[in-house]
Amino acid sequence: MTQRKKASHLSVVRHEVVRTDVPTSPVKMTKLGELLNTHEPATPPPPDLFWECEVCGPIAPCALPTGRWIRRSCDCQRKAREAREQAEMQAMWQREQCVRTFGGWLGNKWVDNDVIREIRGKTFDSFDPSRQEEAYEKAFAFAQNPRGNVLLYGSYGTGKTHLEAAICNSLREVGRLLPGGQRQPVTSLFVSAPQFFMAYEETKKAFDQTNHIRLVEHVISTPILVFDDIDKSRPKEERWEIYWFIFDARCTARRPTILSTNKREELDHYIGEASLSRLLRGLVTIEMVGDDYRREEEVQHSVL
Repeated sequence: MTQRKKASHLSVVRHEVVRTDVPTSPVKMTKLGELLNTHEPATPPPPDLFWECEVCGPIAPCALPTGRWIRRSCDCQRKAREAREQAEMQAMWQREQCVRTFGGWLGNKWVDNDVIREIRGKTFDSFDPSRQEEAYEKAFAFAQNPRGNVLLYGSYGTGKTHLEAAICNSLREVGRLLPGGQRQPVTSLFVSAPQFFMAYEETKKAFDQTNHIRLVEHVISTPILVFDDIDKSRPKEERWEIYWFIFDARCTARRPTILSTNKREELDHYIGEASLSRLLRGLVTIEMVGDDYRREEEVQHSVL
């Protein structure tokens, strides 16, 4: 009996010791106003803080938590400010995407501001459709609804690179046309074949030997890919494998690819027969023949 009483006493003591750690009175909550140290205005608002908007009507001033009166914006002003901020954000996004599209995605060493400025000016508006009317119409139609693959081919200086860049600039700045009539911006990557393989081989030899894989991942995943001057890169079996890996993945995912070359009949020689076979499905061909406008510009400059 004595042992049971002692045990019972100890259990009570232990229970009471545990309970002493729990607060017995409710915690007092601090109001947000107390933390901000708010004050009621000591004087009425000055008359010059009252104003009237032609649309919103009379606008009364607003009292800050510190007790100071300030002029209040109307809905018109707030909406205009939000529109300006949105436009600034959009302009910043456009600049960043332009740099990324035309070299930035390869690395900082490939960013040339003069080149970017020049190629950003290659738009549908700056292209003379009278020189290549059919090519212009096909490229413009593709920019409205990018589907399938596009091959621009023909002689030198006929505007193939200009139309490729115009497609990228239009999709970024204007956007593709949606069924409801709205526009949706589309990002892209633009690269010449020699430039791509130079960057690929450089990153492959670098200390971090995974960067070249990231380049391939970039060209596979971008919504629109432009491979300019395919025939300017020396054909190799290793490059055929890379091309096939890229084009196979893009065609499977139904991501449009745009290529340009001066030698259409030798395209399989540069990218491999397997790659060409993958690109043929839904391929839009755009032939561009005519005088070299670069030579014409040189003659004009020399005369001036």
